[in-house]
Amino acid sequence: MQPTHITDAIKQLFVYLSHAAMPLNLMSVGAGLIISMHIRKLVSIPYAIMLKLVAMPLITITLVHYFSATGAPASIAIIYSAVPCASNAYILARQIGSDHEVMASIITLTTLLSIITVIFILGSVVL
Repeated sequence: MQPTHITDAIKQLFVYLSHAAMPLNLMSVGAGLIISMHIRKLVSIPYAIMLKLVAMPLITITLVHYFSATGAPASIAIIYSAVPCASNAYILARQIGSDHEVMASIITLTTLLSIITVIFILGSVVL
């Protein structure tokens, strides 16, 4: 078998599509965001935010120190654990029939609050 070569036009098409993926994800999250929700749904949002923005980084920092990791791998692990929830979680929640309105709120709030938590975690952790 001979290797398949992709022409420049097809490569450029995929480049354009890849650049459009993130804005489309964020627009779908924004479209699914509902400000007023039932109280039962609102209760789960602070738990998810605390787990993602506080518990995960603290657990990661503990594990990094326990395993004596240093340098780039330790920094990457801590930064990765402190970033907000991925926007494609909304699309996945919608596809599997889960509560996509709550997921849109979680994504939005973790993105806004991660500005504070990422700065705090990066400023307080010395590797």
